[in-house]
Amino acid sequence: MSFDLLTFLEPLFNLLMAAASAAVLALVPPLVKMFLQKIKLDGLVSDDIVRGYLEKALANGILLAKTKVAEQKITVDVDNVMVANVLAYLRQNVPDALNHFGMTEAKVAELVKARLSAAYL
Repeated sequence: MSFDLLTFLEPLFNLLMAAASAAVLALVPPLVKMFLQKIKLDGLVSDDIVRGYLEKALANGILLAKTKVAEQKITVDVDNVMVANVLAYLRQNVPDALNHFGMTEAKVAELVKARLSAAYL
């Protein structure tokens, strides 16, 4: 009776290699995240995402403010009303983005006035 050791060891070797591969692959995502945090890219990506939706909310707030001002039949200081409407919109819809970037009322007003002057050029 002959016993072929290779026939027994080959499936065992394949199983061990599959397990080792799975273990290595399981370590990749946490290691990549640690690396990105180490070189600060993770925070930059997060800032870009927050900045992106803050920009969209700012544009939407300006459109909403323009609509509200256009609906009013009284004479008002348009810039101040629009700034107030945009600020209210941003506070309601993206307060986390305002907090993330430390946006004060003065900073928001400055952004709104810059966007408004660009829109009317």
